[in-house]
Amino acid sequence: IQPFELNPMQQLIEEKIASARAAGRPPRIAILKPRKLGVSTGIGGRFFFETATQRYQQGVVIAHRGKAVKQIFSIYERFYNNLPVVNGINLRPKRVGARGSELYFPELDSGLYVEAASGDIRAGEAQRVHLSELGFVDEPEDLLAAVMPYVPKTPESCVVIETSSPGKDHWFYGFWQDCEDTKYGWSRLFRAWMIEPSFAIAPGLAEEEWTDVEREYVTEYGLTPEQL
Repeated sequence: IQPFELNPMQQLIEEKIASARAAGRPPRIAILKPRKLGVSTGIGGRFFFETATQRYQQGVVIAHRGKAVKQIFSIYERFYNNLPVVNGINLRPKRVGARGSELYFPELDSGLYVEAASGDIRAGEAQRVHLSELGFVDEPEDLLAAVMPYVPKTPESCVVIETSSPGKDHWFYGFWQDCEDTKYGWSRLFRAWMIEPSFAIAPGLAEEEWTDVEREYVTEYGLTPEQL
């Protein structure tokens, strides 16, 4: 286990949240992403911190399928289980109801749970909502419409939608094109895989071995030999 340090994509998510709150707006962020950039981990770190340190907070994470519930909840479990003891003080709030995919802190009356989009979404106010891989959920527009009324429109709240691309024929494509209009009021965030420094292999490919396509990528997108 290493100390949690934000990677470039996670830093951008934090900046989006901070920017909206500084402007007095509730953060509403739509993320279009490649895989393995740590988006769910970055969102999880923010949501866990705010849930485990404040009173009367509720967080909801909705995964696109049942198998992903366990994967995402393990992020929150890892954060909780590895909170340090500082100057003799255990930073972990007391936890009860350690079942399935839910964290509940009774002394704060705060909690967070992860569930699949295919299940019955629990009603109730939630200050933080993460819809994971929304582009691969059945009836995503209905899911978003069902969840949003339960989120208070305050800067302290936060809703993040993220997905890899489901294609131009999917509902998410139209939502993405329009989401910064006043109709939606969402802030978009997209970065390609090149933003992640670890997505590189040394030694890099020698220039004389580049294909025409790889040479074009270097010229147009600034790829390094290690990224080819």
